[in-house]
Formats: sequence, structure tokens, C-alpha cells
Amino acid sequence: MTPPPAAPSGTAARLSLRRRLFRELLPPLFLLWLVGSGFILMRSWDEIGDSYIDQLEHLAFTLAQVLDETAMTAEEAVESVRARRDRNFFVIVLREGQPVLRSALAPEGMVAMPGDGFETRRYYLASAEARDGTVQVITGLKKEEVRQLTTAVVGGAALPMALVMIGMWAVMYVGVGRALAPVERLRAQLAARSPGALDPVGTEGVPEDLQPLVRALDDLLSRLRDAIASERDFVADASHELRTPLAAIRAQVETIDRAALDAPSREALDQVLRGVDRSTRLAQQLLRLARADRLDRPDAPETCLHEALASVVSELFPAAVRQDTELELAADPVMLRIRPEDLGMLVGNLVENALHHGGPGGQVRVSCGSEGGVAWLRVEDAGPGIPEAERARLFARFRRGDGARAHGAGLGLSIVDSVAGRMGATVTLGRSADLGGLSAELRFPPEATV
Repeated sequence: MTPPPAAPSGTAARLSLRRRLFRELLPPLFLLWLVGSGFILMRSWDEIGDSYIDQLEHLAFTLAQVLDETAMTAEEAVESVRARRDRNFFVIVLREGQPVLRSALAPEGMVAMPGDGFETRRYYLASAEARDGTVQVITGLKKEEVRQLTTAVVGGAALPMALVMIGMWAVMYVGVGRALAPVERLRAQLAARSPGALDPVGTEGVPEDLQPLVRALDDLLSRLRDAIASERDFVADASHELRTPLAAIRAQVETIDRAALDAPSREALDQVLRGVDRSTRLAQQLLRLARADRLDRPDAPETCLHEALASVVSELFPAAVRQDTELELAADPVMLRIRPEDLGMLVGNLVENALHHGGPGGQVRVSCGSEGGVAWLRVEDAGPGIPEAERARLFARFRRGDGARAHGAGLGLSIVDSVAGRMGATVTLGRSADLGGLSAELRFPPEATV
């Protein structure tokens, strides 16, 4: 048989589907934002630099033509450039190699169009000459100006892009949440089910993508229901069939004349009877357990708990007499929705446990009432009780206390827990304040109290 694939471990196993989607989508979106911002930066840098260079060349050419004395006197040209004082540009005008005009931002010492060097690293430069070649105009712009402007442009574009990213994230969050709403509804529907609810989930209202999963789950629930029903039927049938031969064995043993036996033989006969009684009680408890685990259970009718409790306790009175145990009932009037067979199994198993483990000559008290709209039922005994550390594990099947006085199968509390769980009730074990032994208290859900 091929082993099942190993479950994912670590962070991957803890991530929800929503977080998985965000983890897969957000990094690519962030990468796209970086690429887009970088592309804008490069294009902006090139376009702005080219634009400034064109302006420099145009300015140089224009000034060179203007400074041609055939169009304007030198004094008029100088005054027009000085009046401009543009913070972005500088202008140097040379006549026959000598500077005749230098704007405020012009670098000191520049008296000719430089080649590759410090100035070309710091400035964008352009030059032009007049028609007669006597006038040369050099224009320049600090590259830092272009960088600042480019940064401003890119920053102005990146911020809206970041806001768009945040908006996209919010839209994704809402969209993914809505898309996963059917998954959340399915999870809540399954979480709200009781442990014994194995009826199909159904595909009504389930998205198409989830329907194969739901159908597979329904098929699994159906097979599990059939397997559990088959197992419980077998246990019930086996328990029922065992009761007849056990009763026959006991009847045959009781026909033996004890007076004709010696002491060892009478002791052996008593051991046989005790063994038959234990086996009979085990068969009865297995049958009760199979009935408690039934999947098809009718609705619980409204019941007078105190009256029904009195009827159940009266049936257990002969067992108390045989154990030489005082069986006491203290019941306040309470109306409760509970099936009679469930009440019989709850009280029967709790009282039988109290009788067997409380020891002969003891006392067992059965009581019921309501507190704050919640009905409760309590069975107490005067036995040795159960240490707190052992109480939780006694609800497991075939589990007995270490200090149990009587030999039992360890099914009584398991049956009680199974029946109570199906009703939504809770079982609490503690120490009886009055009798000193074990106290088993059932608290029913508020909706079960009438």
C-alpha cells in the first residue's frame, strides 16, 4: 500500500488560503511597481536631459545671432541676457576669445568650450558662433538641476503608484475575502456539527470549484456512517446474543447444591457466579453503548425530570438493597427535553457505578434541579472517590480507576459521556461535599431546559 503524502510542516502548514494568495500575489505586484518606477526614472532622466540640451543649443544659437552687430548692438544684447538671470542656465559670451559677458551662474575660469573634463561632468554644455565667427556663445546647465527635477518627477509618479498599490491590496483583500466566503461557510457548517452528525453536506450553494471536494467529503461520510453502523450493529447483536447463554450458565450453576460441596468447591462456585455476573453486566453495558451511539435518534420530548428520575431510581432500588446501600432521591421539579432511554442510561450507569465502587453499607444520593435556567442532575456516593488526576481519563472506554473496589468493565462513564455529548450536556467529576465520595454532575444545555 502506498503511504499517504506527508503533511506540510512549518510555516507553510500554518498559512491560511487567504495568506497564501497574498503571499503569492503581493511580491509580483511589488516587483512590477519597482520595475515601473525604474522605467519612469530612466525615461524621465533621458527626456529631461535631452530637453535641456535642446534648450541650451537653441539659446546659444539665438544669442549668437542676436549678438551679430548687424541685428543688435552689443550693449543691447548684454542687457537682454543680464535681465534674464535664469536660475537654470548660465551664459558666457566671447568676442575674439575674450569674455564680454558672463551670467551669474557661469563657472569661473571658463573662457572656451571645454573638452572632456570636470566641467563636462558637472554641466550640460552647448555653444554657437555668429556668422562672422567673431562671437562665440557658451551655454550650460548644472546636471544636478536635471537630477533634482527628475527626482521630483519620478517621486510625483511613484507616490500615486504606491497609492494605487495600496488600493489594489485593499481591493484584493476584499475580493479574496468574498471569494473565500463559501469556504468559510463550509468550515463553519462542519465545525457546528456534532461528532455523530454524518449526514451529507450537500452541494447546494457551493461554488463549482469546491463541489468535487464536497462530493468526496460526502462519500467519505457515507462510508464512515455505514462502517460505524455496521460496527455498532455487531456490538449490539453480540451483546444481545451473549446474554442468553450467560443467563443459562447462571441458572445451571444455581441448581448446584451448595450444601453438598466442601469449602474450596463453594468458593470456586462463587467465583463462577461472580464471573458470570461481570460478563452479564459487560454485555448489558456494551448493548447500552451501542444504543447510545445510534445515529438515528428521534427528537427529545418534554419530560418532567423529577418524575422520570423517580421512576428510574425505583428500578435501581433492588440493586441497592442487594448491595446493602442506602439509595436516596432529592429531586426538585424541572422540565427538560430528554429522551426516556437517554435518561435511563445516564442515571442507570451513574448509580450502578456508585453502588459498585461505593462498597456495601454505603450511601448513594441522586438529585436534580435548575440553576440560572440550566437543569442539572447529580449522583453522589460515600465511597473513596477518585483522585483529581485520574478523573479525565475515566471517560475513555474500558478505563477503570486504579483504586476501584469492584471489578467492572470500565464502560459506565464512557456511556454517560457519549449520551451527554449527543445532548450537548457536560459531565463533571468531583468530590461530594456531603457524602465524601465521588460526585458526578450533569449540566444540560439551556435550550434543553423548558
